[in-house]
Amino acid sequence: MNSVQELEQYVCTLYDTRDQLKAHVFERSDAAFAAGDAIRDSIVTAEAARKRQEDIKAAFLRSIGGFPDAFANPEREEGAAFGEETSPDSSPLKERSRWSAGDAGNMSGGRTDSLLNGRTTGSIRGTGFQVEKVMFESLPGYDVTSNLYLPDHREERSAAVLFLSGHELGAKQDAYYQRVIQHFVRAGIIVLAIDPIGQGERLSLHDFEDRAGSVIWGTKEHQQYGVQCHMLGDSVARYFVHDAMRAIDYLCERPEVDPSRIGVTGNSGGGTQTAMMMVCDERIAAAAPATFIMNRQLYMHAGGVQDAEQVWSGLSGLGYDHEDLLIAFAPKPLIVLAAEYDFFPIEGTRRTVDRCRRFWELLGHPGDLQLVTDASTHRYTDRLAAAAAAFFVRHLEVKAVPNNAMKIEALPPEQLWCSPGGQVYRDKADGRTIRDFNADRCDQLAAALFAAADAAKTGSSKAVAAGEDLRLPEALRIEPAHHWAGRSGGP
Repeated sequence: MNSVQELEQYVCTLYDTRDQLKAHVFERSDAAFAAGDAIRDSIVTAEAARKRQEDIKAAFLRSIGGFPDAFANPEREEGAAFGEETSPDSSPLKERSRWSAGDAGNMSGGRTDSLLNGRTTGSIRGTGFQVEKVMFESLPGYDVTSNLYLPDHREERSAAVLFLSGHELGAKQDAYYQRVIQHFVRAGIIVLAIDPIGQGERLSLHDFEDRAGSVIWGTKEHQQYGVQCHMLGDSVARYFVHDAMRAIDYLCERPEVDPSRIGVTGNSGGGTQTAMMMVCDERIAAAAPATFIMNRQLYMHAGGVQDAEQVWSGLSGLGYDHEDLLIAFAPKPLIVLAAEYDFFPIEGTRRTVDRCRRFWELLGHPGDLQLVTDASTHRYTDRLAAAAAAFFVRHLEVKAVPNNAMKIEALPPEQLWCSPGGQVYRDKADGRTIRDFNADRCDQLAAALFAAADAAKTGSSKAVAAGEDLRLPEALRIEPAHHWAGRSGGP
């Protein structure tokens, strides 16, 4: 048989072939989830809880392939592409860490291995706040577009929240998300909202001739890059997390922001990004993931699917679930926001939160894990936004007087653009994309494999060790003597 479709159509008197593969996968998954529950249930001391946190962080970072190497291709032109003004963060950052999959235990210092090259390209007034249009480089030549909301009523050194958009085409400038953001601004909180990969001003696979059917954005772009990353043994999630961590770097450089009082929130795909940040960045003081936290076993049996950045290879087989995302953040203040009529089963969300409460108790902060729900479908509703704002005011110790008279009203999307035409890759043709980073990664792996093949001929172990340092995916760790036999000068 040549395809799964043919297998599903095969008629056999002994087996239901249509469901046989699914049943096999579900059976293995159910066993792994049960084993994960048993491991978590066995944790009864603070020491064991902290050990679990270390294990979670290390496993997650290995699963996504570590963080991208900022210096994989250092050749780039310095300076702002669209910078009309210079942001206060323009001084070089001190190099504190360069993380890889083997450095999972050192996640607190920020991803500051290259210059942010942050610049403000313009600003606009809203009612009760100002918005700066900010661009920074997550990696050399790889721009992230963002809006920095500065409330008129705020402390001299203010608490701040990183807002991570879900799967909306407009992302940071979408009227729906502007409404959520302004709930925080009204409470006196600085907000930095960034465009995710493939949304807002960061469509890198879009045909800018605007031919019919040419728009590729959001999950379509994520899936295309996700497949490339998967073939390299990585996950596209590494780029989402890295962008968000660089956004925290930017906030820490702003003189208006107190770096010890930074929170993070987002819903749907932004809830995914929030949860990943809870695992990866210890600078986060409080978190509010919305419409994402669930139980993966229940979601699996409900027929749910995941976007590419939500697929973390190997973690299900090791028994990890959304409980672990929460446990990794304990005992910091955490509010889980959920819609009661979501496609993420609310039963799974409630189960996950209820089972995790004791970890906050074990670590000495009972009551700092909350669950707030709304009778809604999949959405960051006004009720959830108001609950999140009150949560951040309390736990980030916001002392500014709230501007309750401020009218929540969306600004025209084009007024929030950071780039001249509203699309980075149309306005800056030489901007780097994930495809470029994957090509660099592929070249690295190819060089390592060639070196391993040469080492097999000479008996040297040095080149093989170099290949291991590049974290060769298991699928590519093959006998070098049998690889690329047709290469000129090869074995």
